[in-house]
Amino acid sequence: MDELTGRRKLFIRQFSSKCNKDYAEILNLPKTPIEIYINSLDAKSVVTKKYRWKSIIYIWFNSITKAFYVGSSGGGFRLNDYFNINYLSKNLAICKSLKEYGYTKHMLFIMEVLGPSTIITKKELFQCEQVYIDWNFKTNKELCLNRHPIAGGGKVIISSRLGKNNPMYGIKKS
Repeated sequence: MDELTGRRKLFIRQFSSKCNKDYAEILNLPKTPIEIYINSLDAKSVVTKKYRWKSIIYIWFNSITKAFYVGSSGGGFRLNDYFNINYLSKNLAICKSLKEYGYTKHMLFIMEVLGPSTIITKKELFQCEQVYIDWNFKTNKELCLNRHPIAGGGKVIISSRLGKNNPMYGIKKS
């Protein structure tokens, strides 16, 4: 608590700090995070505003189980979902971890900000996320909270709905 304001202090580590590099080395992260939220509960108010309308790659780290979860958010909305109690009822490993251990036992690493979500496509976002998911499955297979080894949950992204990619292709109109 801050003695002057009576509010809880918010611990944010910026990109250039030695602390970020130390965490990257200790946890064997693929690169130095842009920001680290040591207590992810403190991140809620900042992250939901700061990364709104931006495409980002993030990593959740459970400090008790040492498990990692790699995720991406186009527009910051997915990241906001993790702070919604209704979303945590989903049958996802990261949701179960957040419910069981609480936000104070999870660290949130912002790894990359790709740019405005209006410019970055899902394909570009998932390609970038895939690099981190590959790292997670390679180095933390037993402690990986990601269920699927492919970004986006393995959903195929069809860039065009023309020809055979159109669900109505070949169907005669009545």
